[in-house]
Amino acid sequence: MKFTIQITTGIAACIILFAAVTSASSDGKSIRLLVPQKVQLEVLKWAAMPAGNFRNTIATDECLALDDPKLGDQLRIFVELMIWCQAIKSSGIADNITLIPFPGQARAFALLKSGQADGFGNSLFRFRVEEKADILNFTSPVIAIGDYQVGLFTAENRKDVLNVRTKDGLAKLTGITVSKWVIDRKTMYSLTLERVQEVMRWELIAKMIAGGRADFTFSRLDRKTFNQHGIKMIRIEGLKASLQGVRVLITRGDNKRLFTAVQNYISANTKAIRNAFVLSNFITSKYADWPDVAASSSDGAS
Repeated sequence: MKFTIQITTGIAACIILFAAVTSASSDGKSIRLLVPQKVQLEVLKWAAMPAGNFRNTIATDECLALDDPKLGDQLRIFVELMIWCQAIKSSGIADNITLIPFPGQARAFALLKSGQADGFGNSLFRFRVEEKADILNFTSPVIAIGDYQVGLFTAENRKDVLNVRTKDGLAKLTGITVSKWVIDRKTMYSLTLERVQEVMRWELIAKMIAGGRADFTFSRLDRKTFNQHGIKMIRIEGLKASLQGVRVLITRGDNKRLFTAVQNYISANTKAIRNAFVLSNFITSKYADWPDVAASSSDGAS
């Protein structure tokens, strides 16, 4: 799903987070984690040293506890990096984490396969990695179905859609999403709508909804509006949907020690991990009384 990137809005808070993270000695052991290039470059800017040199290393003895107030209103990836940091710290297998940027997932998997990285710093939907068991291991879910919720949005001129308040009313509508967004597609089809439109590019969606060729799409739950190419999109009040896929952490297949460390940490700290996502506002209880219109899988499979 292409939400509006929250890097710029989270900069001030994330500066505080990474200002407390110091570079470990180059003599120490390091775990190399892949992170999306845009995020990693921002991290380097925030951690710039006075001489102008960037650093991309997180010392495990400086990582934040999962209940640290500095995680408040942070991006999901920063919570996930602290899960990694705590897991590595508690296991004692390394002194620091080195962040390695990747421009796309194909490149990231290539780096993992070639041994140039040890894992992904951010979580991935499990369906993306289930067929790559020859080169990686994936943990039990860090984000379960029901925790990753989205809002339903329509164009400002679609007053008919904005008045929908029930699942039965929603079933008469046409949803729209991007064809390559597998989890969004799966979730949209789970709503048993009159019709689902699929497009090649996110940029087409608002125009199609405003023009009446579709009725609604998904976007981030905890906002009321966003603009796309001059079209104001408004959240349909009272309805939400759980994305039908779980998110997991990934390690290189032959790094058994790292996988065991992070899996053991996740198993022992399931509640604390969820609470960290609540603290960051990625998981929110503000909409607990809104019905979830998505039909969740019974086993949490993606």
